[in-house]
Amino acid sequence: MKNKGLTVIEVMVVVVVILAIGALLFPVIVGYVNNCKMQADMETASKIATAMTNVLSEKKISENAVSHATPQLVSNMDGSDFRKAVYEELGIEEIKGYTKKNVDGELLGVPEFYYTLNTTKVQIEIYYGGITEEYKIYPKVGNKLVK
Repeated sequence: MKNKGLTVIEVMVVVVVILAIGALLFPVIVGYVNNCKMQADMETASKIATAMTNVLSEKKISENAVSHATPQLVSNMDGSDFRKAVYEELGIEEIKGYTKKNVDGELLGVPEFYYTLNTTKVQIEIYYGGITEEYKIYPKVGNKLVK
């Protein structure tokens, strides 16, 4: 007897097995992708803080920097020369994050970077997606961003 190919049952079994494997791997892959996005955002926060520190070391430009005790959007950074110098130091025209949800799976209200700045002490804090300690991403990471 000659083999005429696969039967419909055999094809269905193969498809079911592939779907089962995919269903098992999907959460793992999604978790890995989310961790990569958060890692990229933490690196961006560190780069923002380093760029701000470097720019504050230049007296002429640091005079344009405005201290903020409450978090402000990085994209609306005060001091035209200061903002321009920070963005030039970073070598970018726009700062954007990748993480869209916190660790609880809730969508972030505004998935953008925020900062606080004390120009006299050169203290910088960077937040992502919120303005509370839970959303601090630099110098330490809050509990809403990593487990």
